[in-house]
Amino acid sequence: MLRMSSGFVAVGILLFSGLCHGHLTDRWRGGTAADMNPVLEQVPAAVGDWEGAVLADYKAPPGYHGSLARRYQNRRTGEAVTILLMCGPPGLVSVHTPDVCYGASGYEVEKPVRESVPLEGADAATFYASNLVKSKSAERTSLRIYWAWNAAGAWTVADNPRLTFAGRQTLFKLYVLREANEARPAPQDPCVQFLRAFLPEAQRILFKE
Repeated sequence: MLRMSSGFVAVGILLFSGLCHGHLTDRWRGGTAADMNPVLEQVPAAVGDWEGAVLADYKAPPGYHGSLARRYQNRRTGEAVTILLMCGPPGLVSVHTPDVCYGASGYEVEKPVRESVPLEGADAATFYASNLVKSKSAERTSLRIYWAWNAAGAWTVADNPRLTFAGRQTLFKLYVLREANEARPAPQDPCVQFLRAFLPEAQRILFKE
């Protein structure tokens, strides 16, 4: 059974709450679409050494076709990550990136960099990665976050995602974040290690041939 850290879950919820606020104030809305939540729920809760549990307090923002929020913990190392997987109209999914949302919530946001995530038997995925820091009195919160989009089977990033993914019927977006008390090279980053196990399983569900 997973041991949930209420503090870490709260950090994850902050991101999701920030996104909800952005979506509620966005004037762009897509048309009616099929409910994708049953598909997203098929994404395995157990991938490799990682075991996931749904974030019960998460409330899906309006306008999306579906969303899934979970916390995964590695049963060998105890490392934990929080994810948000969403899909919907490209005009909505392409915006409200976490660097913007966290910046509006008082975090210092490092310039995102592109990180390659090697995948066994497939081309590497490309994600944006950034460090986020918020200091308040004696408290300091440090986060590491990865995010990317997927329109046709490949997880990738774009300088102008609204333009890059325009014309697609549905666009997926994935965030993976963790507490970052120390810097680690990408191959040793728990987020990257999680993505290497998670992405092939998610791909199998989201992009069935």
